[in-house]
Parts: sequence; C-alpha cells; structure tokens
Amino acid sequence: MKHIFLFFLSIASLNAFSYHMELTDKEWIFICEQNAIFASNGICRVHNIKMVQISVPIEYGLPTAPNPEGPSEAYRAIFFPNARSCVNGGCVRLPGRDSENIFICEECKTVEKKYLKQVWESAQK
Repeated sequence: MKHIFLFFLSIASLNAFSYHMELTDKEWIFICEQNAIFASNGICRVHNIKMVQISVPIEYGLPTAPNPEGPSEAYRAIFFPNARSCVNGGCVRLPGRDSENIFICEECKTVEKKYLKQVWESAQK
C-alpha cells in the first residue's frame, strides 16, 4: 500500500498539484486498476475508509465538455475518485437501466466540495 501512495504523491508533485494535470496512458491504467481493486472491497483508495453503496442515475448520451474551471479527470481520479453522483452509460440507452449502485466515499465528497468552493470563491474575486 505504501508504494501506491508514493506513486500518487510523485504524480501530484511532478504536476505541481495542477487542477488540470494530465496523465500518461500507463499512469491512467495504474490508477484505474487501483481504484477498481479498492472499490471492489468497498474501501476508498485515497482515504482508506469504508465507503457507502448508493444508487445513482445513469446519464446517457455524449458527455458535455468539462468545465474549464473544474478539476481534470486526472485530478479527480487521484484526489477524490469516489465522489461521483452519476454514472456515464454511453450513447445507447439500455431499457430498464436508469440507475446503478456505486460506492461513495464521504471524505471524497468533502474534498470535492472544498475544491468547488475554492474555485467558486476565486471566480468571485
């Protein structure tokens, strides 16, 4: 577990904790695999706490462009990967599939809220 934490710290420090950081394909694969392993056990990889399983809506269709003020997918995957409030279902709507059960980490949600508050406050200046 220690080597995973150090890997994430090294990525973050190399990118100076940029909200718009990008990852190589190899880094993405590693992070996605680690998130999946931890989530399958109901444990948040980042905060090492038990997550809560909830039902969230599945959003179908082409995703909208990310908010340029918001975190990149890389930043989200590293610092609050379990804060999602929906699931991307792709372009084709599947009959009878309107929601899906996922794990949510309360700490990830808190970190995401703090991040969004900071962005909003800096935009008001």
